[in-house]
Amino acid sequence: MGKRGRKPLPTTILIQHGHNGIYKRDNSVEVSPSITPLSNCPQWLNDEGKQKWFEFAPKMHKLGLLTDADIEPFARYCDTLALWHKARTMIEKAGMFMAIRSDSKKVETGEDGNETETRGKVKYYQIAPWVNIYNRLTLILCRMEVEFGLTPSARAGMAIAGKKNDNGGKNRFFGQSSAG
Repeated sequence: MGKRGRKPLPTTILIQHGHNGIYKRDNSVEVSPSITPLSNCPQWLNDEGKQKWFEFAPKMHKLGLLTDADIEPFARYCDTLALWHKARTMIEKAGMFMAIRSDSKKVETGEDGNETETRGKVKYYQIAPWVNIYNRLTLILCRMEVEFGLTPSARAGMAIAGKKNDNGGKNRFFGQSSAG
């Protein structure tokens, strides 16, 4: 049986959300130091995955969300994103549907004397395999993007650097007090 309730957020994300310390957290666990993302790209990533790494890793590093402990999961994200782009390219090239034909093939001789092989009649159309791959990768990427804070909903409520979050404490429940 799995854990119940919400997944705990990383401390960095809690701080960006304006975590006010109401719920005490065990501070004995050290947060891994941030990495230099350009130098720690895993060698096993293919060219498309490395391209995604170099596109997203500096942004994640700048936010403080990419650490040494996150190298492998983030590399898997980049690899999955590259596969997703490949599936999309294949759908654009081959189409979303494929014709399933009967097994009978005919060899016909044309007026010019050349023999041509014609395929059987179309029995039905079905969704191409790349569409299923694309849909499955989309679901996987959505889960991974939430984990890394790459979606608008995952970033909603994060404190903007340089601005003070005044929504904590009593003001959060009772509003601004006009009395001094």
